[in-house]
Amino acid sequence: DEKQRIKFSGTLDANAVEVIASNLLPELDNLSSKEPVWAGGYQGVIQLFVTFYMFQVLASEEYER
Repeated sequence: DEKQRIKFSGTLDANAVEVIASNLLPELDNLSSKEPVWAGGYQGVIQLFVTFYMFQVLASEEYER
């Protein structure tokens, strides 16, 4: 099995997740008229991973067209 593990130490508040998301995915602001609501902690990290993955999938599908 190919697995990856990520180990986190410390805390990550919702504001830090928002900053990371805006730097990582600046086009996120163009998707909706509402501001995204980011959680802190592990839930925020999961939000980042899922959102980043969705953008990667959409970008690869667009590239294949």
